[in-house]
Amino acid sequence: MGSVTFKKVGQGDSIIIEWEENGKGQIGIIDCNLYEGRNAVLEYIEIKGYSSIEFILISHPHIDHYSGMSDLLIKCYNKITIKYFLYTLSPILGEVFMKIFMSMNEQIELQRFIKTIDEVFDCFEETIQVHHKVEEIKLGSDLTLSFIAPNSNVYFKLPKAVSKKRSGRTTTKADLNSLATFAVINNRKNSILLTSDVTIRSYGRLAKHISLPASLVQAPHHGSKGSLSKGFWRDILRIDNCPVVFSVGDEPADKLPNTETVDFFHHNGYDVYSTDSVYGISEFFNIKSAKLNLIQVNAVLDSDSELISTRYNTEATTKYNGDQKFDIL
Repeated sequence: MGSVTFKKVGQGDSIIIEWEENGKGQIGIIDCNLYEGRNAVLEYIEIKGYSSIEFILISHPHIDHYSGMSDLLIKCYNKITIKYFLYTLSPILGEVFMKIFMSMNEQIELQRFIKTIDEVFDCFEETIQVHHKVEEIKLGSDLTLSFIAPNSNVYFKLPKAVSKKRSGRTTTKADLNSLATFAVINNRKNSILLTSDVTIRSYGRLAKHISLPASLVQAPHHGSKGSLSKGFWRDILRIDNCPVVFSVGDEPADKLPNTETVDFFHHNGYDVYSTDSVYGISEFFNIKSAKLNLIQVNAVLDSDSELISTRYNTEATTKYNGDQKFDIL
């Protein structure tokens, strides 16, 4: 048995995969985003007491997918072993890229991340740079992880964009979503499709590698209309009422998910779930607002047994708001 959990981390990804092998709990992580000052993945690992992580995959180098990864890796160093560490952006290209295209906040975080990788590199049993050829990792007797991305042309296009920018020529911002990884988890009967922010150009290469019915899928790029390949999602082999999860948050600049994307999945037989009831989710399902429940939290200090009471608001968890967990493996 096993599960896939999409943590509520705003518009970003933090996905936790858990399963058992020979009676021992295993865990894998795809992306790690800070949200409201908290690291949901790190907190979860500490609570569960894991001493090893089977794999960590950084789907692509956008800050909403790796902002919490440095803290996670530092915490793991010399304490928690990491079998596979998977990534797409090479550190050298990343350093050049951040100096030209990124905001100051993004530059600082990416620089910190690259430095952290260098410091903790020897705690990884194996590192794999994800590329356009399909790779497969055996997670257990009945479970495999495959990942497909990016197309090799990306590694030529990104430096060209950098070169144009440095020489003062007009260029559009190089799209780091073109480095996004499409991950597929297979058991003997079904598959789970985790899309991160894959671009629409990726789908032509993906369909031929999916041979089992999908039992759980992630809406691409937080429900962006521009990343929706209607033919792929309409025609793909899948179970009835296959769950589709939108990893979203309140980002006024993007307003994701797009209502048309939510509408498409709903009317093509998918069962829609979301980590937050914002924009297209609230519009399509007519959700006016999330109800806030006031909860009393008590804590005891060990030093002098002083009782401290803290009050805070927390949102009710529904299929359109909060962590979405699927006991599906």
